[in-house]
Amino acid sequence: MLRILIHGLSIESTEKIRQKLEMHLSNVHIYTSTDLEKTKDIVTEKSLKILIFESTNYTKNELNLFKDIRLWGLSFSVLFICDNVTAIDLETLRKDNKPHFLNSEYDDKTLIGVVKKLMRTHNVPQQMSARYHTNQRVYVEAIQDGSGIDSSMYNLSKGGAYCEFDPLDEVKISVGDLVRLSVPLSDLSKNHALNAKVVWTTKKGRYSGRQGFGLKFINNDEVYRSLLGKLA
Repeated sequence: MLRILIHGLSIESTEKIRQKLEMHLSNVHIYTSTDLEKTKDIVTEKSLKILIFESTNYTKNELNLFKDIRLWGLSFSVLFICDNVTAIDLETLRKDNKPHFLNSEYDDKTLIGVVKKLMRTHNVPQQMSARYHTNQRVYVEAIQDGSGIDSSMYNLSKGGAYCEFDPLDEVKISVGDLVRLSVPLSDLSKNHALNAKVVWTTKKGRYSGRQGFGLKFINNDEVYRSLLGKLA
């Protein structure tokens, strides 16, 4: 019998997920928890196949638990059902634990489909369209001329982000621009930088009503090739 643990925000939410899974899965035993210490006990005492973790905001204790899971040599699949996630959380979780992510606005068919695949294998392709709501202050700097603006990042995925800002006469954001996002890390008194390319813009964004732009994250080699192409 395969064992699944659901760590949820409340008894009601974990029970709702449990009922959905039991309706469509057979030969499984499902544990539920809303307490981090209880979750840790189940993780260490039971031979789990999948851990489903429902959260909106991660604390250091929760992040450290999932780092410990891999340090302990436990290789079961981890599925995060989340809504708000910062760029740093996303990168940290992927690097240390290699989990799968599902937006909290999922439908039942998607949840069941992902869990069934995780029951068969750890290597489930992440949905490229999965995006996570956030409200993170970022500084956006144009790589070519160094001009910059303070912005708010409202939407984040593995491949890109969406930001809105107050337009300035001296700063223009256009499709094809190369930019560098500087994300402040208050706990470490430093910034985390991400390179990106502007792929679309809007004069009135859906979150604050300010000007908005969509970004695709790119690596240093892509930045170099794109700059060379503009000089040619």
